[in-house]
Amino acid sequence: MLLYLLGNRSLKTAYTCIFAITTSLNLMEQKKQTLSERISVFLGITVPFFGVLYAAYYVTVGKEPLDWFYIKLCLILYVLTGLGITVAFHRLFTHESFKTTKGMEFLFAVLGTLAVQGRIIEWCSRHALHHQKSDREGDPHSPWLHGEGFWGMLHGLLHAHVLWIFKTGKPPENACFERLSKNPVVSFVDRTTGLWVVLSLLVPTLIGYLHDPVHGAFLGFLWGGCVRIFIVQHITWSINSYCHIWGRRTFQTGDYSRDSVLFGLLGFGEGFHNGHHKYPQSSQHGFNYPWLDSSYMIICALEKLGLCSDVRRIGKERVERDML
Repeated sequence: MLLYLLGNRSLKTAYTCIFAITTSLNLMEQKKQTLSERISVFLGITVPFFGVLYAAYYVTVGKEPLDWFYIKLCLILYVLTGLGITVAFHRLFTHESFKTTKGMEFLFAVLGTLAVQGRIIEWCSRHALHHQKSDREGDPHSPWLHGEGFWGMLHGLLHAHVLWIFKTGKPPENACFERLSKNPVVSFVDRTTGLWVVLSLLVPTLIGYLHDPVHGAFLGFLWGGCVRIFIVQHITWSINSYCHIWGRRTFQTGDYSRDSVLFGLLGFGEGFHNGHHKYPQSSQHGFNYPWLDSSYMIICALEKLGLCSDVRRIGKERVERDML
């Protein structure tokens, strides 16, 4: 059956792209990246980008009408994998904002890894380093350490958004790294990152093939794979870049973090970044717009269902006292 599927032309194209992305996202293991590793990481970022360009061409110039099945597929996977980053990688595993069962930990860790943003332990330990050094020397993706004036800000913006990925090496062995390395569930998902990356791309490809054996495999790969990966990646990276330059400062912090309603919506509450930097371990980020912090709403729902516990919250009086 597998050989028959691989005989399909669109599946061959999708499989080749899957291999390129998977290879690129499982590098960066050494202290310093080699030239080949940088090229591979570059491909891992640009393949989804060119996928988005082709999708735009398909929609605007293509002779065949767009099947909304693939848009729905993209949106469903965007929500699932995006929440895997926000609820799981960020609030659960990095900041321990709540506790849950080992089974839920596994599900959350897999969903976050399906977002194709690297290994879970590296992602979390590097984010913990960002909080330790926020907008100071040692911050892996601050936009404020690259000179003054327009060109310095432009360099900083690009660095904070995506260029920092090419400059990172071995994950920082901080307390977060040590804690997650001792977690058997997290360690297993971390070791099997390549498997989840393949499935993240292969599943929408196969779903598309089942929907339409002629063109569905490639369209499933394109929309459920490349476009969805691109969207989730760049929303996450915009928190590092945009939300450290523009937006509202609700609280006084020792950095330049900002709140953005736009990225609060698109990033399931992550765009309320100033509130997060004020109270890093809080399960809630959107203190001005709690109903827009959908990750927090998910955590509250899980708590009511008995699927998570020890949810960390900040008292209303303290929040009001600390507001600018």
